Amino acid sequence: SINSGNSGGPLFNTDGKVIGVNTAILSPNGLSIGIGYSMSSNVVSKVVEQLVEYGETQRGWLGVRIQNLSEDIAESLGLDNSAGALVTSVPSGPAQDAGIRSGDVIISFDGYDVLDTRTLIRIVGSSEVGKIVTIGLIRDGKEVTVKVELGRFEEAEAQAKRTQKNNSIKII
Repeated sequence: SINSGNSGGPLFNTDGKVIGVNTAILSPNGLSIGIGYSMSSNVVSKVVEQLVEYGETQRGWLGVRIQNLSEDIAESLGLDNSAGALVTSVPSGPAQDAGIRSGDVIISFDGYDVLDTRTLIRIVGSSEVGKIVTIGLIRDGKEVTVKVELGRFEEAEAQAKRTQKNNSIKII
C-alpha cells in the first residue's frame, strides 16, 4: 500500500530493501486504495548519480523525429519485418550532422537492437551526453552504419522552446 502524499518516497520489498521510488497513485476515490506506480531503483540510481556529479539530469539526444513501422510501411520499404524506427524528419542536430536522413530505418543503436520507437527513445535517453555511438540503418534497402556524437536533450528542448516562442510572434 502506498499512502497519499508518499510520492517521492521509497518503495520497499518484503525484505526491507529499497527497490524503487513511489511516483503516483491511481485511485478511484482519492484515498490510498488503487494502483501505485513507482520508478525502478535502476532508473533512480542513474538520476541520483547525475544529480551528484552535475547538479542536474542529462539525457542523450539524437535529434530525429520517428514513428513505428507498420507492416504496410515495412512491406513498402522491402523489409522482412516491422522491427525498427522510421525516421520521419531530421532537424538540425547530431543525427543531421552524422548524415541520417528522413526515410532511414534505425535498426540498432550502440549495440542494442531497436524493436520500435519506444525502445529507441529509452536507449537514447539513458545514453551519456557526448558519447559517440554506432547506429545501424536501413537506407534504400541496404544496411548502413553511421557514428553519431549524442547531444543533450535538455539543451535541445530549451532551444526548441525559444524557437517556438520566437516563431509565435508575427510581424506584419
